[in-house]
Order: sequence, then structure tokens, then C-alpha cells
Amino acid sequence: MSGVSVSLHEPLLPSNERSLSKDRRRFVVISVFDCTLTVLLWLIWTVSKTDDWRTAFYQEINLFNPDFLKKSLFDIVMVAILRLFLLIIVYGFMRVNSWVPVALSTTITSIYLIIKVLFFFSKEQGGLPQYLLILSSFSISWFELWLMPFRVLARERAHDRPNEITAEAPPYYQQDAVNFAARHVGSRGHSRNPAGAINSADEFHSAIDFSSDDDRYLRGRLTTSVQRLSVTSVAPDRTAAYEACIIRCITNVDRLLGEARSGQWKTLRKSDPLVCQSSHGVFYVSALFSVSTRMNIFDSSWKNTTSWNDQVLETKTILNIDPNTEIFYSVSAPAMRGYIASRDFIDIRRVVVDEDNKIISGYFTSFEDPQIQFNHPDRSVVRGANGPSMIRVSSQDDGFNFEWMMQCDLRGGLPKRIVQSNMVSFFVRYIEKLRKHVISLDPTIAT
Repeated sequence: MSGVSVSLHEPLLPSNERSLSKDRRRFVVISVFDCTLTVLLWLIWTVSKTDDWRTAFYQEINLFNPDFLKKSLFDIVMVAILRLFLLIIVYGFMRVNSWVPVALSTTITSIYLIIKVLFFFSKEQGGLPQYLLILSSFSISWFELWLMPFRVLARERAHDRPNEITAEAPPYYQQDAVNFAARHVGSRGHSRNPAGAINSADEFHSAIDFSSDDDRYLRGRLTTSVQRLSVTSVAPDRTAAYEACIIRCITNVDRLLGEARSGQWKTLRKSDPLVCQSSHGVFYVSALFSVSTRMNIFDSSWKNTTSWNDQVLETKTILNIDPNTEIFYSVSAPAMRGYIASRDFIDIRRVVVDEDNKIISGYFTSFEDPQIQFNHPDRSVVRGANGPSMIRVSSQDDGFNFEWMMQCDLRGGLPKRIVQSNMVSFFVRYIEKLRKHVISLDPTIAT
């Protein structure tokens, strides 16, 4: 992707295999809830038996009482606690990818509860809490058995299959006639899902260690990988798909541009640069440049990114579709000392020049093509994706207006509030870097 896209700059998303998936964390929470509910029901049962609750508690926890199995429910609490520790150790710490441990815990719990019912239940021991205690422990243990193989493990395995679509794409991806969702790296197999997919795989991310030495090493690796990624010709059956994708991108961007200019969007910053945001999270940035030629601005932000933007590691044109349209691959640099991982992007881009109005526009959007299948060899690199986006440079009386329409699918489970709170400062820094670079190219600019 071009240097102007947000996906080549911060904020990026963390990616590492050390964190738990959202579904696995949910399973751990349910296990804790199971144990907590069992303890609570046991406390209610105990204090409701008699007014002398101290004696009642002693009788409940007295394991040496010959009638312990018949009179007490504390053994069910112990079973729940043991089940909790087993499931947390196996699925939370050891990250086991099998349903056998939860099946074993459910089987043992069920067998014990059946035996308990045969010995414990009698009319003298009646009461609602005791029934709820046994039924809840039985039901939740079976729910855990269903949840692990059919939800947690199933989603994790689907996340690791390279070409499987696990959910629908966001609205701006659904507008295209072709599927141009990019796949991203996951935590376990580091394979890629569609960029628009909304599933639990978003949480397979955490901080990674990084230093300046790692930066130099990573740049060398990524340079080699980008150099060997290329396609020599356009498949005849794909030409129509390319054209449909970029035309829809242009149509969507022009519509959004009209909304942003008309003042329908929320203003986040009023000037230098102007930053607006739509209700769907699309950003619009506008800044004035006093330069002698608009090509200095456009070329810097469109194709000469690595010369001034240290957030871009490598860029490469994979395929030239026509003189103005290309498939473009790019890799961003890690940020925040490696906490934010590198991302790579495969986009379709087109340059449109309107000489009558002295406007040059670059449209781009993420695109998936069966002819171009590439997963980066560095497993820490995450596949990012862009919705229909654009940069535009137009002539003004006092210079040139730089406009940037950006909508990027930020993945990795990073809270949206954190992302949005940092976007304005990110746009300001980007414009400052771009303006400084343009000034260095054009000594006639007044400083």
C-alpha cells in the first residue's frame, strides 16, 4: 500500500502468539463462574439448614464424618474447584488444543454427581438450593464440554486455515463485486483470515520484543521477501474483477468525499490539518501545502514513501494492470518498541489525473486475488486491509490542497477508543513529516 495509508503508520496492532484468544478467555471466565456459582449455592444451602450456621458449616466440611456423603454437599464444591484448576491449567496456561481434558472433567463430574444423588437425596434433606447446586454443576460442566470443541477449538482451527472465510466482511467491503478481503496472521498457525472477518481471532495479539538491531535485521528480511513477490501478467479472467473493484472504490470514495466536504462529519481538528470522522469511523484529512508543483506532494505520498517515512519498511508493485492501475504490496515497520507489530498489505491502486481542474488522485483498496497468494515468512507480520481510500492533490490559489480519505480495518483486538484517541496526533505527525520532505525537495518554498 502507499505511504499515505494509515496501515503503513501507527497506530498498528500488536500481534503475537502468547496471548489467549477471545473464545479461550471466555471459556476460562465460564469455568470461574461455574466454581463461584457452586460455592455461592453451597453457602446458601448451608446457612438455610439451621440457625446455628457455625455448627452447620463444621458439619459440612467435616470430611471424617461417617455420614459426610449423605449429609454434606461440600464434596460437590471440591469437585468444582478441582475442575476449575484443571481447566485453567490445561487451557489457560498449557494452551492445549484438544477437547479430551474437558471431556474427562465433565465425565468424572457427571459420574460423581449421579453417585451423590443416589446417596444424598432424601425427603429429610429437601430444599431448593441443594437441587440448584447439583443441577447447575451438572449443566455447566456439560456446557463447558460443548463450548471447547465446538466453539473455541473450532474457531481457532478455522482461524488457522489460510483460505477460509469465517465471517462477513464490514459494510464497505461488501460493496465490491469481488472479494478483496486480505488475510492476516493468527496466533497459532500464523495463517491469514479475511481482513474484513469479524471473529474471535482478533484477540490473538500481544506485545513483541523489539530493538534497533531487530529493525535493521527485519528490514533486510522484508526486502528480500518483497523482491521475490511479483506477477508477470494479468490473467484474462481477472481483468473484469480488477476493474470492478477499483471502479467501486472510486465511486465509494467520491461519495464519502462529498459528505466530508459538506460538513456532515464530526470535526476532530479544525485546521493544519483539518481532521474529520464519519459515524462509521472513516477519516478525512485536509492540509494546505505552499509548493511549486503538486507532483512533489503526490509522488512523496504515493510512491516515494520509504524516502521520508520511517514507518514504511518496503513497497513493491506486484502487477501492472494498466498504465494507471497496479497491485501494490507494502510492509510497515513495528512501532512502540515492537509492541505494535509490522503489517503487510496487498492493495489495488489507480491514479486518476484531471488536468482541466488540476487535480491528481490516487485511489486504493485491499484486494484478494487467487493469482497472488503470499504470506510473509516472518510470522510476526500481520496482514492488514484498507477499505476504499484515496489521496488527492488539487491546485489552490495559495498552493495545493492535500486530501486524504482513509478507512482501514484495524485488527488485533485493540480498543477502538484507544485507536481513535491517537488518530489526530498521528495525522498531525504525518503531515509534518510530509511537509518537511516536500520542503527539502523544493527550495523555493517559503519557510
